[in-house]
Amino acid sequence: MREALVKSTIWIGEHLHIVEDIPAQFCDECMEQFYDEDVTDAVRRLTELGFPAEEAKSQMTVPVFSITGRIKRRRPATEEELLADY
Repeated sequence: MREALVKSTIWIGEHLHIVEDIPAQFCDECMEQFYDEDVTDAVRRLTELGFPAEEAKSQMTVPVFSITGRIKRRRPATEEELLADY
């Protein structure tokens, strides 16, 4: 674990909000991030305010993709393949 400033995304309905500069304990192995109670309270208060646009540090455009039509299903294994001794 190490101290780090992290980003987090919060979805409210169809709206995505990005919160930056969050002090956290960060695990380089599993990528988990942990916040202390004061930090958690600050994020909760910002969420309760509904992320007022006039308080935003910046704005960004985020592309949205769909995988509809891109999924290539693998064929199921045959019984012979399942019983093969490799």
